[in-house]
Amino acid sequence: MLTFVFLCCIGCTDHVIPPDPEVETTITTLETQLNYKPENFYIFGARLEVVGSKSIKEIGIVYSLRFLNNPSFHAIPTLADTKVVSETNPGQIDNYRTGRNLPVSSFEKMYYRAFAILEDDTVVYGNVLEYIWYDTAVIEAESPVFLNGFLFGKMNVTDLGGLPIAEYGIVYSYINNDGETLADFPTLADNKLTFDLPVSLGFHSKVIPIAKPKRMNARSYVKYQNGVIEYGKSLAGASF
Repeated sequence: MLTFVFLCCIGCTDHVIPPDPEVETTITTLETQLNYKPENFYIFGARLEVVGSKSIKEIGIVYSLRFLNNPSFHAIPTLADTKVVSETNPGQIDNYRTGRNLPVSSFEKMYYRAFAILEDDTVVYGNVLEYIWYDTAVIEAESPVFLNGFLFGKMNVTDLGGLPIAEYGIVYSYINNDGETLADFPTLADNKLTFDLPVSLGFHSKVIPIAKPKRMNARSYVKYQNGVIEYGKSLAGASF
């Protein structure tokens, strides 16, 4: 009798059906596109590659903007940064796209990746991509020099880009005495020295119409015909 019961127990364990393995949701980040109409409208995209065992509540893109000489950005963005949510209900393998207006000229680089929030609030992220404002001219300021009684602003043009340029030159800030305010990163709100069009490759210099200052900071700027203003990434400082 004991032998029979033991055999029955063995037989029962042989027929236990294991649970289905949990399928993980996977998502891929798509390249960002920039449309000019509406102006500076970015189209973000995410592709749902595998629909997992858990349903998806929300799908979209998270991004972090890197501003010039500002360390407060994240190269691996999360939901703690900025998110753009797709208005399409997620749930099947497909591309999900959504858009947002961004100030194209005010950031240097954008880090972004797709995300999906599952039914239990866990988050699945896609691969990180980077977006750099492209097809612009590469113009950087050189350190100002004082020569033969004149102060010269200098710049180096290494790439003309593909966008029509309306104006370009150098923006600068200067002080004549200690204790005065010197802008670390000058803008058009400070002082500007405009160079002649059309733009050409190579080094260029022009007299800055001020007396020799004590200290000066300068950087290049380009204003495109579409209204975008881009500042150089290099800061050119000088003391006299």
